[in-house]
Amino acid sequence: MSNPRLEYPVFTQNIRVIKAIAVIAPTVIRDETYDHQRLVATAKHLIQLGYKYLILDLKDRYLTGSSTGALVDIYNALHNIGGELRLCCMDERLTTKLKMQKLFDLFKTYPTRKAAMDSFRE
Repeated sequence: MSNPRLEYPVFTQNIRVIKAIAVIAPTVIRDETYDHQRLVATAKHLIQLGYKYLILDLKDRYLTGSSTGALVDIYNALHNIGGELRLCCMDERLTTKLKMQKLFDLFKTYPTRKAAMDSFRE
């Protein structure tokens, strides 16, 4: 599979494909609702292209409370096709938010992108 290049106005992200695992590293927040819709649309587009394993690298992205809905949407889309989602490089605020919403255990989380990549080999 080739590396897809996805561009949407206002929202930018880096996508890297490594051995059929797509890594989405969202960046730039200008319009929160639009950005979250684009994130979900990007993930669903990758799923349509045949990717069943996604990593969201959240290193340079602060996700707000409504972001958890986008994460759940992506998780469900992957779960429905037998795929898997990994989150990596989350900040403490998002970790706390997921725990408060009792969603933390839903996601497999890793401190680094490499750890998330390695988890698919297990």
